[in-house]
Amino acid sequence: MGKRQERVIASVLRLWYSFFMKTSPRIDFKDALRGANSKVTPGRIAILNVLKKSTSPVSVQQISEKLPVKLNQTTIYRAIEALSLSGIIRKIDLGETGSRYELSMGTTHHHHIICKKCGKIEDIKNCDSDELEKLVLKKSVSFSSIQDHSLEFFGVCKKCA
Repeated sequence: MGKRQERVIASVLRLWYSFFMKTSPRIDFKDALRGANSKVTPGRIAILNVLKKSTSPVSVQQISEKLPVKLNQTTIYRAIEALSLSGIIRKIDLGETGSRYELSMGTTHHHHIICKKCGKIEDIKNCDSDELEKLVLKKSVSFSSIQDHSLEFFGVCKKCA
């Protein structure tokens, strides 16, 4: 692992620790950005506020539409990429042409189930993947550890069935 990766991981861990030690449910995005060695800009704060208010992962287009200020599309994409690399937001591949994003701060690890007909997304909480990770490592020829995982389920919701 490189020095930059170690710094980013250390910053994210400090951020998580400081967030969970606070008694207030309010998230201080400026502190989060600084803790992740990321630029504090009004655009990034606005994007984070949109994600905080979202009840499910949103696309870049949805973020752009919900922003209270007009930002250039390139600026939005660059900010989202930087926020994703810093660990403040999570990029989720939902099997569409584009990715969706959600705030990773203040949330527990979870997965999603997505309706293939209407696109409804539901969180699946209480990820208990230790046994699955052990099985994957046991069957792997080339890997010695798993550091993270992403698992999404696709089906048809009750309304569309």
